[in-house]
Amino acid sequence: MSKTRREFIGSSAVGMAALSMPGFLAAQTKGKGLDEVIKNPLPDNPFLKWFGVDQGILRRVMSELAARGADHADLFFEHKRSNSIRLEDGIISQANTSVDQGLGLRVVVGEQVGYAFTEEISLKAMLGAARTAAAIAKGTAVTAPQEFRLKKHPDHYQVKLPWADVGVAQKLPILTKTEKMARALDPRIEKVSVYYSDSDSRVLIAGLDGSMHVDRRPMTRLWCSIVAKKNGKTVTQSANIAGRHGIDFYTDERLKMVTKQAVDRTTILFDAVRPPAGEMPVVLAAGASGILLHEAIGHGMEADFNRKGVSIYSDMMGKTVAPDFVTIVDDGTQEFERGALNVDDEGNPTERTVLVHK
Repeated sequence: MSKTRREFIGSSAVGMAALSMPGFLAAQTKGKGLDEVIKNPLPDNPFLKWFGVDQGILRRVMSELAARGADHADLFFEHKRSNSIRLEDGIISQANTSVDQGLGLRVVVGEQVGYAFTEEISLKAMLGAARTAAAIAKGTAVTAPQEFRLKKHPDHYQVKLPWADVGVAQKLPILTKTEKMARALDPRIEKVSVYYSDSDSRVLIAGLDGSMHVDRRPMTRLWCSIVAKKNGKTVTQSANIAGRHGIDFYTDERLKMVTKQAVDRTTILFDAVRPPAGEMPVVLAAGASGILLHEAIGHGMEADFNRKGVSIYSDMMGKTVAPDFVTIVDDGTQEFERGALNVDDEGNPTERTVLVHK
């Protein structure tokens, strides 16, 4: 059967979405078009409204999880809807929608951790996963809380319009405008590629202490990649912007900023030369240099490694680890930033933590 390119892309996108849909969500498409289901806004608590996960079910699953003993136990539910679009040479070359959902169950007994997960949010599947995670323990059952109390926490990324309520027709102009802005900046540009993504994630965390947290986590990113040519020399570079924002994040001013950055990073390479061998000072700007910092010391400062005494920093509280002009801060509270979280995946509100002071 012959198909136009547009028909092929359209049917492929629907097929990919259908393949990624878990059983419970797929059941909701009966009598409805898939497009209608995907566009429908997420309910405030999809675990309750879609899957019937209420207080009673939380108690039953937690009881099974702690049936052989537990110092700590928690349930982590997540439902995430993601979209991405790629524009190349002025046409949409790729578009994807996916839905991920599941439950992770964890029980801690001393130094042992039992973990299991299920993509199927049914009582049978959840109880089975709870038994799997609990298999590490051999002790007295711990009583599950009679009630899970919803905890309040700050909201560092409240968006005006959730991504679940934004249609593709509202997103496409962002990509075409980005390409047009980039091409207008330099006649040497041969190709502009724009990649766009957004996601709307809902999580529910229930603990053995009776605490319960619900968080809605938006995320979006736009990547502009440039290929330029001059006197037979071809160079390429890119720039991107991202954060826990809604569609109002993509203002003309912000699109101008990212396209100019992408073009400037590309065209400066026409004059680039190889540096001489040997040591020399390096200045690291804010941004990607944080990855180097993370790899250099981030893992060594993780709590478990220090609690167990296997990190090189385990016995260095109050000792010099760097020159006195170095201060390093881990801050999960910065409004709308990509690294912001209202609560971490264990239900703890995020903080501003000074890791290295002078």
